[in-house]
Amino acid sequence: TLLFLYGVALTERGKKEDYTEAENKFLVMKMVIQENEICENFMCLVYFGRGLLRCAQKRYNGGLLEFHKSLQEIGDTNDHWFDIDPTEDEDLPTTFKDLLKDF
Repeated sequence: TLLFLYGVALTERGKKEDYTEAENKFLVMKMVIQENEICENFMCLVYFGRGLLRCAQKRYNGGLLEFHKSLQEIGDTNDHWFDIDPTEDEDLPTTFKDLLKDF
């Protein structure tokens, strides 16, 4: 999990050279997991981290694919996570001035 956190931290920094290093960290993590059967439950973190990396690189289709792989690794069949009640747009303040007025 330290490799995962390090890879995510590199991704969040947003520098091009950090993206390359983050990808390497996720690949190392994947190889270690494949070598040790006891660690196979952590493969979802590899795919999730790579999804974050792809989105940071503005490669959204690739990111969604990695997130989907992560979801498959977990085996979560709950497709109703998106059924939450979102806040209506008219309930949100439109400007900082409106926010201060409501405060």
